[in-house]
Amino acid sequence: MRMSKDHMLLAERMRRFLGEEYEAFARACDGPPVSGVRVNTLKLSVDQFRGMTPFALEPVPWCREGFYVSSRDRPGKHPYYHAGLYYVQEPSAMAPVELLGVRPGDRVLDLCAAPGGKSVQIACKLERRGLLVANDRHPQRVAALVKNLELAGVPNAVVVNEDAVRLAGAFRGRFDKILVDAPCSGEARIRKSGESVKTRGWRASADYAALQQTLLDAAADMLAPGGVMVYSTCTFAPEENEAVVLGCLARRRDLDVVEPTRFPGFSSGRPDWVGAAGEREAEILRKTVRIWPHATRGEGHFVAVFRKISDEPFGRPGRTLPQTGAAVDELSQFETEAVLAALSEAIDWPGVRRSGRFVRLGDAVSLLLEECAAFAELFAGLRVVRAGLHVGDFKPGGRFRLSHALALAHPFARAKRTVGFRADGADSERELVRYLKGESLFVPAERIDRDVGVSPEGIVLVEADGFPIGWAKWQDGLLKNGYPAGWRWAP
Repeated sequence: MRMSKDHMLLAERMRRFLGEEYEAFARACDGPPVSGVRVNTLKLSVDQFRGMTPFALEPVPWCREGFYVSSRDRPGKHPYYHAGLYYVQEPSAMAPVELLGVRPGDRVLDLCAAPGGKSVQIACKLERRGLLVANDRHPQRVAALVKNLELAGVPNAVVVNEDAVRLAGAFRGRFDKILVDAPCSGEARIRKSGESVKTRGWRASADYAALQQTLLDAAADMLAPGGVMVYSTCTFAPEENEAVVLGCLARRRDLDVVEPTRFPGFSSGRPDWVGAAGEREAEILRKTVRIWPHATRGEGHFVAVFRKISDEPFGRPGRTLPQTGAAVDELSQFETEAVLAALSEAIDWPGVRRSGRFVRLGDAVSLLLEECAAFAELFAGLRVVRAGLHVGDFKPGGRFRLSHALALAHPFARAKRTVGFRADGADSERELVRYLKGESLFVPAERIDRDVGVSPEGIVLVEADGFPIGWAKWQDGLLKNGYPAGWRWAP
């Protein structure tokens, strides 16, 4: 392929680093990108997915829920994607969360979370218990993070748009697990998109390394004693990988690097690339992981696993923060009645309400589950974008409209009325696609499955092969579409 100047400089550098391995590396980089999906176990089991998927699947060795698929299958265009049954993810990108070791009930921070693939992976491992704080400092990227968490039906996440140092002021020592999937030069994505090298370039490594060190320090301040932190990048650059690990340990006496689980094709870090001063430093870096495109079926990745071995103070102490975002408030009695009336019209809500408490963030109303509610006061002063399960929004005139997130949060909402479409039949698939495009459909009353004594007229949950995909309103044979405009099917 024709190479830009930055590509040629990268090739020259990698030839120097890899020696005899370089030719295999270069051939892998010239090959097609590797595609994968990861099953959303909040909605179905891996075995269920394997039994119903139309795609040919091959397991990803380091992720039980992950599978290689052919890009020709276009998994992002299938109705199951719109039901949130899986996340389309490059296989190597599944490794950092696997090595983080999240367990149900943990309190977990995803510090650089957008667009949200790894946050969803963490949420699946939490099994709706514990707390996930998904943060990203870029306002324009947070929208994608919220969308992916809602599509997956995650009920126990709080999405925050904050600077890492500022976040550390509120959450010192609070998290059991932290993922720092850091911004980087992205040169390991060369097979997927040469633009990453062209627009950022390996020569920016020094700037990224400074940011990465700041992120690691802030994250370590938020880690509880005995907690685990994973640092990962998608770059080959040792300045952003091994050198950042050594720099972090040189500044901090409260962290150690631990040996992670090794999977076939995982290589060790390269102390020789950063001139490690002694055997101790070399031993530490050999505990880190490099995933190479010529050694595994995946793009390049670097992963280091840290454990906090003491609570020795390092960063600035926790402090009260000035208000920068909308406050998370309790609902008034009038607002609560409006919310419950809207819920009662569409779903059996008592079980939902017993799971937590309702709060208001601007016009949005959310359900805070137990662990989220226990942390609520710590979010004061932070830019909270979404808190817990988004139930709906207040509209002008005091009306309350159920959210798309509530429809997708199976099994929290058991709808009183449903209408199902099949994703594998030509006629029904066309109906399903029309719904996903935002069109209204003519549907006879007998097709509306409903509780005994419930009229077919009203809010209906639309399903694809039994899995919720959104709301509609049925009246006089017409299913009026409620699918959000920004989510609609694009050919």
